[in-house]
Amino acid sequence: MKKILFLVAFFPAISFAETKLDIAKDILLGDQHVKDTFSSMESIFHSQREDVLETFEPSYDMESVPSEFIAMEEQLYLDVSASRVFFVDQKQYEDSIARDLADFLTKDELIELRKLLKHPVFKKLNSINESMMKSSQEFRKNWQQKNAELLEGFLDRSQEISKRKIEYFKQQHSEEL
Repeated sequence: MKKILFLVAFFPAISFAETKLDIAKDILLGDQHVKDTFSSMESIFHSQREDVLETFEPSYDMESVPSEFIAMEEQLYLDVSASRVFFVDQKQYEDSIARDLADFLTKDELIELRKLLKHPVFKKLNSINESMMKSSQEFRKNWQQKNAELLEGFLDRSQEISKRKIEYFKQQHSEEL
């Protein structure tokens, strides 16, 4: 009887115990920033896939191209479309990242990390981090814009100098004739 009670009490604890991988997934998928990153990566890969497919679309604008070349282009396009080029299985990607986290930390460390991430102070730090990231992105965007404007001005000046040099040489050449 003791053995049966032991099995009845012990078996559910074993069957419902969280693995390191379960804890790691809970940590990763419990973080909104990570979820957003996964989601944005998925849309980036989808966009890249669309660009690749567009690159391989058959061209029908040349009438002199033999039909066998058009057929080869069409088959290539179908093959690229059917392939997994730039296709990301989101679940597989999440599992891979969670596996890395689980391999790096012990189960106790993962449990401690999960508790820490749920602590109000850490949540506040996380929101500060998000704010800092937005500020950083805005700074980079403004910096890039200012540099682009500077370069555009320099390129305009360079083109003007080139035009004047061409005019000068044309004038020199015409005077020589």
